[in-house]
Amino acid sequence: MKSTSGFRTIAIVVVVVAVFIVGAVGYTIVTNSQVAEQQMMEKKVMVEKDSDVMMDKTEEMENEGGVMMDNNSGAMIDKAEEIQKDNMTMDDSMTNKDEAMKKDDAMVNEADSAMLDKAGTYTTYSGDTLAMAQKGRTVLFFHASWCPSCRSVDADITKNLSAIPTGVTILKTDYDTQTALKQKYGVTTQHTFVEVDSSGAMVQKWSGGNFAGIAAKL
Repeated sequence: MKSTSGFRTIAIVVVVVAVFIVGAVGYTIVTNSQVAEQQMMEKKVMVEKDSDVMMDKTEEMENEGGVMMDNNSGAMIDKAEEIQKDNMTMDDSMTNKDEAMKKDDAMVNEADSAMLDKAGTYTTYSGDTLAMAQKGRTVLFFHASWCPSCRSVDADITKNLSAIPTGVTILKTDYDTQTALKQKYGVTTQHTFVEVDSSGAMVQKWSGGNFAGIAAKL
């Protein structure tokens, strides 16, 4: 009887221990499952938050990109308008300049015509006066200050300025200094007159005489 009673006691203890162990294991499994589930939920929440943050960031970048594109487009449009205005200003400036040049040419032509229409002139020889004189008829008067006949003709021409034929220019040329001109036209004495054409070629040459003689030659 004692042996059977002891066996029952051991069996009961074993059963109790087994139940306890099974309960503990089950509890642990359940607890771990709940913890794992909670962790998964937390991760899911974090992922959703990260997703929302990324979406917000994406929208922000798109907005910034849109603003930048709008700004750049506006800047490009403004620059294009500025360039167009500059081109228009340049065109206007060139047009005004062309008109001014045309007016200047017209004034020069009018001045040339006026010079040819009015009585001829008597002036001192220079490169500029020769160029202007060659638009009409040009006479070089080789004059020397020490020459009495030259001084006499100089006074006679000055007295009859209004009678110089239209379009004729008489250039008082220094006999002592214009050596190259003397050589070019074969002038060997003062009081010599040389008519030249627009290219500078000699038309006729004579020596001596007074204003009436010059007018008769022309």
